[in-house]
Amino acid sequence: KASVTAADYTFENVPEALTAGLVTFDFSNGGAELHEMLLMRIEEEGLSVDQLLSMPEKKAMKKVTFVRALFAAPGESDVETLDLEAGDYAVVCFVPMGSTSLEAAESAKGPPHAMQGMTAQITVQ
Repeated sequence: KASVTAADYTFENVPEALTAGLVTFDFSNGGAELHEMLLMRIEEEGLSVDQLLSMPEKKAMKKVTFVRALFAAPGESDVETLDLEAGDYAVVCFVPMGSTSLEAAESAKGPPHAMQGMTAQITVQ
């Protein structure tokens, strides 16, 4: 089990490493804005989350495989159990700044939280 907390523009308690197999993520939001924990498997060995974010979106999306997105409004949580294969995983929040709900996120114009540093990386062994 991994208990991850979102704060405004950061993830807290993201494990650096996990064992392959079933992992339950308990994703809670301690911030004032809506947050997501978007988990993507990085398909190119040695590639970091920062490198992915510096690429054009189409190029970066060819180098990852979407796994799951957990969402939590302020004060709420989302729990998901995932079967993770060995590899490196990007953890990012692409919710636009200023979004306090899913509805607000649809029309928000602010930059994604990931561009404010809300990223992490997990190695699954």
